[in-house]
Amino acid sequence: MNDTDPKEVLREARQLVKSQQYAAALEKYIWFHNHALHVNQSLAGVRLSYAISEWADLGVVYPPARRALESVRDAKTEALMRGTPDTNLFHDVASINRAFGQTERTRDLFKSIAASDRGVAAKCLHVALESLVHTKEFDLARSFMTDARKEVDQFAIPFRFGSQRTGSVPPETVQEALVGVYVKRVGLILRVFAGVGEESEADNLRNYAIERVPDAELRDRVMERLYPSPPSRRIQ
Repeated sequence: MNDTDPKEVLREARQLVKSQQYAAALEKYIWFHNHALHVNQSLAGVRLSYAISEWADLGVVYPPARRALESVRDAKTEALMRGTPDTNLFHDVASINRAFGQTERTRDLFKSIAASDRGVAAKCLHVALESLVHTKEFDLARSFMTDARKEVDQFAIPFRFGSQRTGSVPPETVQEALVGVYVKRVGLILRVFAGVGEESEADNLRNYAIERVPDAELRDRVMERLYPSPPSRRIQ
């Protein structure tokens, strides 16, 4: 199976869905989920986003596919509940919950892990944060944020080299993706601080996040999205 091209498997799954060969498509999605990273680590993002989302969509028209995805999610959730300290498992579970529109399950799992091992929970926070914000668990999220500026620094790293090698992807597309991801990550942190009443610190973090973007044009884009009404003075 190591000779199998995961990208081709995913293409085949999509074609099988189009031709309404749902059982065969499900087998392809299961294979991709279980084996894609063994062949190509660069498919991590696709595996957690498009592939899971498509699998969940298949479950709408073919219930066995939903049951299979729920089974994968539940087995990984159980392993985490037993104390398996695997952030990759948590990411899988969170991605499946997101595809099902069940972010509260991710919040509940994070709270359970936090109650038994805050060290493991801290490593899962970056994945769990969206669910915590959406369910307004601001105090819990804030209790794990010991150095928000350091987090922002990590978020800003891709701006230093993200547009240097774009391959066949237009630079504008890459830049827009960098801005979108950065604004989303910073925005979640800002909502946590605002949610616990630390508006002043949220404002300081917002300014800091804008300053960390080295390119002036991209900095302006970030500022426009992080400020409901951008300040008149441009940050240099």
